[in-house]
Formats: sequence, structure tokens, C-alpha cells
Amino acid sequence: DYIDVCGLDSKIADIKNCVTTYTKSWSKYQLENGGFPYWPGGSYPSLYVSIRMANIYNLALERGYTAADLGYNNKKLLDYIEHEIRDADRDPARASYNDYIKACAALVLAKSNPPYALILLDELYRHYSDLNLSTKALLGLGYLSIPGYASKVKTLADDIRSYLQIDGRSVTVLRKTGSDMWEWYNSDSEQMALILQLFAEVD
Repeated sequence: DYIDVCGLDSKIADIKNCVTTYTKSWSKYQLENGGFPYWPGGSYPSLYVSIRMANIYNLALERGYTAADLGYNNKKLLDYIEHEIRDADRDPARASYNDYIKACAALVLAKSNPPYALILLDELYRHYSDLNLSTKALLGLGYLSIPGYASKVKTLADDIRSYLQIDGRSVTVLRKTGSDMWEWYNSDSEQMALILQLFAEVD
């Protein structure tokens, strides 16, 4: 009742129109090189924001939206992401992107360029025991996007489970992310969400 009394009934009548209105508005912020800036109207691309935009695009396609619905240029976006990761790996003068960012990139590139995504995934898998749980979950989700890697997904899921303590109806993660990144990504909240997403798809 309080929803009606306080005027909080915010049900969306046309979900598709709501989604596409937002995604098409984002296209005006896409830069010439395909990337997206951190802030709307910014002049420099943010790799992390660009990866998030590519992930939204992929999820929307899985849910029946089309390229025309979404508005922004996903091919240019994916080309930018791949170029950034390759550039960092080729140039010893540049610090390589951390494992978490590479796992995010591999996940969004898995459908557009599986061979290159596998290079990133396998590079990370070789030292998966050193990765934080968010990165392990992203690694598992990346492998799930490419047929034939069920054994690696199982290994990663089993490893993550070893850090979970079940107590009644709740679950405690025994090893936290411990990230020095901005708190709203690669955080404990995202860690739990990624683990849940991986387990939902595996189980």
C-alpha cells in the first residue's frame, strides 16, 4: 500500500522503449576510436567503461535486441578494446593491464574473436591460483562462452567453492577481493555477483 500512498509505483510500461532510449542516447558519447569516455562528453576513452558497454551490448543481443535497437557501434567498440589490450602487451614501456581487466576484456571478446579471447583466458588460467575471486569467476564465464572448455570451468568453480563458507542460509567468502581499485568495481559486491552468475550458469 505504501507504494501507492507515496507515489512510488514506477513500473515501466514499455521496457524495450526504455532500454533502447537509453542505449541510443549513449551513442553520442562514443568516441571516434570506438571507445567510451569515463564521463559523458569526455575526450579520452576509458577501457573499463568501454568493456562494460560491450558487455551490456552482448547481454542485450542475447535477450533479443538488435544492433538497430541499441544504437552504438559495437564492432568499433570491440576493435578498440582488442587494440588496447594488444598494444599494452606489445609495448614494454607501458604497464600491462591487470588480470581483472584482461579477464573482463576476454569475456566480451569471446564471441567476436574467440581465438584471441582464448589467448587471454589461457594466459590467466596458467596462474589462476594467484587470481582474486572476481577474476576467477570472469575467467570461468569467459570459458563458458566458448564451447569445449567445461573442464577448466569446473576447475575454476571448484577452486572458488573452496573459499565459500555456508552457514545456514548465508554464504561467507573467506578471501576478499583486496583490490586497490575504485570501490564500485572489482569490489566485494561485484565479487559475490560474479560468483553467483558463474554458479548459476554452471549448475
